Amino acid sequence: MTSKVQSQEELQELINNLTTFVAKLDLNGMFLMVNNMAEMASGVPREELYKTNFLVGEWWSFDKDVLKRVADSFAKAVAGEVVQYREKIYVFDDVRAIDFVLTPIKNNEGKLDYILAEGRDVTELEDAKKALEAITKKDQAILENIGEGIVAVDSDANLLFLNTVAESMFEISTEEAMGQSLYSTFNLQGEGGASIPKEQWPLNIALKENKSAEGLMEIEKNDGSKIALKILAKPISGMGKRLGAVIIYIDVTKEREVDQMKSDFISFVSHQLSTPLTSVKWFGELLLSHDKSDLDNEQKEYVENMIYSTKGMIGLIRNLLDISRIEAGQIVIQKNDTDLNELLKKVLIDLEARAKAKNIKINWGPKEGLPIVSVDTNLLRQVLQNLLSNAVKYTPIGGKVDLKLSVNNDELLVGVTDSGFGIPEDQQDKIFIKYFRAGNITKKEIDGSGLGLYLVKAIIDASGGKIWFESQEGKGSSFFFTIPL
Repeated sequence: MTSKVQSQEELQELINNLTTFVAKLDLNGMFLMVNNMAEMASGVPREELYKTNFLVGEWWSFDKDVLKRVADSFAKAVAGEVVQYREKIYVFDDVRAIDFVLTPIKNNEGKLDYILAEGRDVTELEDAKKALEAITKKDQAILENIGEGIVAVDSDANLLFLNTVAESMFEISTEEAMGQSLYSTFNLQGEGGASIPKEQWPLNIALKENKSAEGLMEIEKNDGSKIALKILAKPISGMGKRLGAVIIYIDVTKEREVDQMKSDFISFVSHQLSTPLTSVKWFGELLLSHDKSDLDNEQKEYVENMIYSTKGMIGLIRNLLDISRIEAGQIVIQKNDTDLNELLKKVLIDLEARAKAKNIKINWGPKEGLPIVSVDTNLLRQVLQNLLSNAVKYTPIGGKVDLKLSVNNDELLVGVTDSGFGIPEDQQDKIFIKYFRAGNITKKEIDGSGLGLYLVKAIIDASGGKIWFESQEGKGSSFFFTIPL
């Protein structure tokens, strides 16, 4: 008996905390029970509500037609019919559109016992519909014939509109989709079919944070084919309220295929060039190291320049190959015990000649107490080489570069600061994009491929770390990154 009472109390608690209006009515319309939301919406204390009739309550507009619809709907419920209808009522001192469901409930003997009334506030849905209906026929025609998929949702992400392209893309009509949640209706996935939490969907960011968002996702069609989509979500407002969002779906499948072809081509060419370039470098070094070399000083300078340029080409090819592997998902993190001081010494030796030629001082000294850490030594070396090489390359003669490194809470933190040219503020959001180079650098005709920082971020992301920077044009830049140990 105690268990039964406890279950009833738990059920009552659950009903009380629902966000919809719930009321139990006798067969004459008198309130027998209401949940918290119904009490709050009515503005009448629960004890008073129990003396009130649902059919004549002051929440109705007292319009004869409204009262007749309410009475007719209730009569149908008493006759044993489940009734659904929408009506305007006064809720929270405002006129709200409510979807009502009146359900007749029978007792154990099969006789009608009471009417269960449920109400869901759909005002925002109606407002959003009105906003969409206000679009002119010309605008409607544009939406229907535009080349991208256009979808509109209300503030709860329920679907309101799909243009023809979106209907074809997601294989569902506007009529079928109307009122359904976009999250459960659209079979959207991450790249390669990976599951993406709802919180990371561009639509969720647009609705929850009230800002535009974008991303890349995939859908699987009924025939098993997959389409790559670039998604742009933008919140929409009207009448002083947030009404929902408009989402644009751009099919980038062909562009992705072309990118893959370019990556494959770059990978192939890079492999083919790598061996002969290494041979050129080796023969050049052999010429310079020969004890009985007949080269005069001018010829030696030519060979040194050849070796320097060849090293640059080999470095570029290595970056291209690494990027191809990363983009193909073939990068493998191979951790091993690494002495950070020794690793940095080797990286700085490679930079010594370039820094000395520009009279740039690199401020760093072996730090005592640094533990032996478990990281991918080769990948960490590439990150350090790229960041420090950039710092030297983009710092004018006589400048300085500061390198700081620490290990805290199972995490490696590295900072590289220079007194260089800095990054223009309006271009800082593009700095990790492949092939991008800041405008103030290209004007100075400094050699570069625009791949270094793209590769650095890709490696750090693959390692589960983070990278960020601070920069001011004309004063220098500071790049920081962490890697979990």
